[in-house]
Amino acid sequence: MKNALAKLEAALLIHRALPTSSLALPLRERPRSAAKLLPLDVGLALYTMGSGFETMRGLPLGQVLDGRIAEIFAGQQLLASAPGFPGELFFWVSESSHSNAEVDYLIPIAGQPVPVEVKSAAHRADARRRSRLSAPLAAYLPRREATGSGDRGEMGA
Repeated sequence: MKNALAKLEAALLIHRALPTSSLALPLRERPRSAAKLLPLDVGLALYTMGSGFETMRGLPLGQVLDGRIAEIFAGQQLLASAPGFPGELFFWVSESSHSNAEVDYLIPIAGQPVPVEVKSAAHRADARRRSRLSAPLAAYLPRREATGSGDRGEMGA
């Protein structure tokens, strides 16, 4: 299985987002945790999930980009804007085996890991409810002033 995934990644069909429990740079892969597979083509991902173009064409955009597809799209954009190619992409998981806490992505900005939680909601009430549930790292990350520079730091080493 590992060899097959490596071949798909080498062909640029998927990218493996690596799990981490780190809260400081450089982010390190968490051993014995599964990577998140990120298809690099949303169209192919939709097709393999049984949702071809004809099915998607009649749906509202919010429904098409719901949940996992929105997360895939956000991951693609983070990869595209990261320094280097293909770059590393991490997601945060709790160290506790009794917790299923997870943050969709961690990206380095100004020398700090910044959590990115992707949410998709058809209605504003759903979005507000979900936003209250979307910051499991907030208690762990130190508070700091925004620099406004937008510079992304280097990951790993």
